[in-house]
Amino acid sequence: MAELGLVGDGPNSYQIWLGGTPNQTSIAQSFMDKVKLQDLEKVLEPLFYYWKQKRQSKESFGVFTNRMGFEKLKEYVEKWEGPVAAPTRQNLQPFADRETYEAMEESAKLQTRLLISGPWKYPQLCCCHQMER
Repeated sequence: MAELGLVGDGPNSYQIWLGGTPNQTSIAQSFMDKVKLQDLEKVLEPLFYYWKQKRQSKESFGVFTNRMGFEKLKEYVEKWEGPVAAPTRQNLQPFADRETYEAMEESAKLQTRLLISGPWKYPQLCCCHQMER
């Protein structure tokens, strides 16, 4: 029945069972044997990440593992190098020509100098950057 099951098969060692479905149309099967306690995360993290990225709408983990097949899931676990990093949104250089980028960078530097040496008494720390005079 379990979509994911851990069954002890020795001291600090587990079998990982996958594939059970919530409606009990499939029961879990042994996916991996003799996985050491310290290695469980190395197996489970890529499986959950892959499920999150590739599942169909409202697809349970058990149904997903059956659809993908154990061989493909094992291959994915073996090749896992961590989640793909999202590109940073702070780097404007790729989105503007060099002249525009340099002008924006200079403008940002000037604004920073004005904020430091402005006529106000105390700068306020808020998103609108209003200053008290």
